[in-house]
Formats: sequence, structure tokens, C-alpha cells
Amino acid sequence: MAGLTAKQQRFVEEYLIDLNATQAAIRAGYSSKTAYSIEYGKEAAKARIKDVVTNDAAKLAAAVGIDMAGSIIPGIGSAISAYRTQRQRNS
Repeated sequence: MAGLTAKQQRFVEEYLIDLNATQAAIRAGYSSKTAYSIEYGKEAAKARIKDVVTNDAAKLAAAVGIDMAGSIIPGIGSAISAYRTQRQRNS
């Protein structure tokens, strides 16, 4: 992903798994002592990270046939579930 550090990209990937910013930050390699401060809202203030999260969430939703129109991320639970399944298969 253009414009993201490896750690930021990992944060995005991990955040899309369960939408838990603190746990995503820890899994991405941020210190567990400061991970709580790497909240999605703060990290997403960087436009490129917010854009990547939005774009990746839309791709996940499209991959499982979820229509995202009309809401921020309707059906994200199904998309997350599909993503987890795919990720487990690829591991």
C-alpha cells in the first residue's frame, strides 16, 4: 500500500480482523504499554490510513457480496468472518 509504513499496513490488516484498535496495534507490533493510545480514530487521522481501511473494508465486503451503500460499514461482521476464514486458509 503506497504511503504506509509496514507497521501501519499491518495495523490496517489487523484492525479489519476484529475492529479492535488496541489489539490490532499490539498485533501490528506497537508496544503493549502504548497500544491503547493507538486508537483507530487517532491512527485514522492520517488520511492515507483512513483511506486504506475504508478501501480494504469495501473490498472485503464486495468479496462476500455485502452492499455497503447506506451505512458506514453494514454487514462488516460477515466481511470480517470471511476475511478470518480466508486468512486461516492461507496460513
